[in-house]
Amino acid sequence: MKPEDKASAALIAGWVQGDPAGHRWILEYADPQSWTALFSSTRWGFVALDGQTPIGFADVELDQATRTAYFTYYVAPNWRGQGYSRPLLDAISGYLREQTDADKLQGSVEPQNVASSRALVAAGFNPIATDIDGLTSYVLKLDR
Repeated sequence: MKPEDKASAALIAGWVQGDPAGHRWILEYADPQSWTALFSSTRWGFVALDGQTPIGFADVELDQATRTAYFTYYVAPNWRGQGYSRPLLDAISGYLREQTDADKLQGSVEPQNVASSRALVAAGFNPIATDIDGLTSYVLKLDR
């Protein structure tokens, strides 16, 4: 995983714009300038790599008041089904353990995205609720 930069933001925008399945929930990433403008000391973008090849991304935001980090992760269509979700999730939680005081990591998944739900559970996340949009929220306690 590496920090987001302008070149990778444009690549991510291309993935999102060409992905009808993912486009519904991650539309904000289709405009790289708008997304990267949100980065701050409590919000980060990362590119997931296989060697030097970008295969996905993660967007992580820390709510300092609750010490909960909220995340979105995405594996590009050509790379899905090859086991990349778990290492990406592990990299996100590892970064938060090492670089922040976050106690929890939380994200949501569409119920029909069985592969993502399985990856979250395999990475130690627990389902906690279903939100108003019908998404299942998962949480991981960031034990140190």
